[in-house]
Amino acid sequence: MNEYKQYRRKQIAELADYSPDLDMTGVSISDADLKNGSPKIGDKIARNPKNHNDRWLIAKDYFNDNFSPKPNVKVICLCGSTRFTPEMMQLTWEYAKLGILAIGWFVRPMHEGETQDHHLAEKEGVAELFDELHFRKIDLADEVMVLNIGGYIGNSTRSEINYASSIGKPVKYLETIVTGREGIVTSL
Repeated sequence: MNEYKQYRRKQIAELADYSPDLDMTGVSISDADLKNGSPKIGDKIARNPKNHNDRWLIAKDYFNDNFSPKPNVKVICLCGSTRFTPEMMQLTWEYAKLGILAIGWFVRPMHEGETQDHHLAEKEGVAELFDELHFRKIDLADEVMVLNIGGYIGNSTRSEINYASSIGKPVKYLETIVTGREGIVTSL
């Protein structure tokens, strides 16, 4: 027998309230839910965000135990080189004044006489862990803002951009990007 493990969902679920006039064609309903009288008022119909034809019923009790409405606070994940930490901290402050939750990279306070080290995570052996944690921040965010100051985008930031794009997160850039073919692509 396979061992069951716990998993956390990576994205927001798209759900609609069941109503008797809803077209249920193609909606999967488990035998257990059918035996319990579903579909019925209070049930939800879920759909795959990448394939709207893939739909299934979520029973009212399961929904109430496992789902909550998405908070109405916009969340932006900031990505960029740690050399832009002061700018990231300022942007976080400015977004907060607009009611937007901005989450950036990890910042460790500097001690007196210490100079800033942009590769401290590598030196402490936690770079891979921090990269993975930053991907989880991207999962939580509504969009990604890249701090591409002076046009700089390093390898780590590039991998974050690629990850965000692969899961359908909008990616914006703090500074305008000039491309070879199309001229100027605006941002913000």
